[in-house]
Amino acid sequence: MLLVSLLMACGNDMGYVEGPGCEDEEFAVAANEETSLGFTPQGAADEMPLSSTVGLEWEDGTVDCLHYSLQL
Repeated sequence: MLLVSLLMACGNDMGYVEGPGCEDEEFAVAANEETSLGFTPQGAADEMPLSSTVGLEWEDGTVDCLHYSLQL
């Protein structure tokens, strides 16, 4: 929902929404520093599943499992 709101507020290059274009602004944020969005990067990372197993079905009908694990 936030992404949609940002796109509608800023407009886009495809002409679907009237309004000014967005400019990217990057800045460093410490892992435990609260952002203007109201959460910390570490808090957001803590809520994400860092490992999972998913099934992959190939065009020939065979199925494999993919297990991933992310380390921050």
